[in-house]
Amino acid sequence: MATEDPIDFASAAISKAADIASSLGVKLKRPVCARLGAELFLVADYLDTAGLDQENRLRLRISKLLREVK
Repeated sequence: MATEDPIDFASAAISKAADIASSLGVKLKRPVCARLGAELFLVADYLDTAGLDQENRLRLRISKLLREVK
């Protein structure tokens, strides 16, 4: 993970969580799970389309979050 861009890592992880939440929403018929999946998808999409002016700030915040999670 040291060489992977934090934005790419966060986007992939959030997208995976969105897929899981959406699948659970359908399988368990739980609208809250489906909504969580949709919200997480929007976050991943935001990360993928962030402008250059936002990328440095996002990298710093994501890197800090990952350090704290370890």
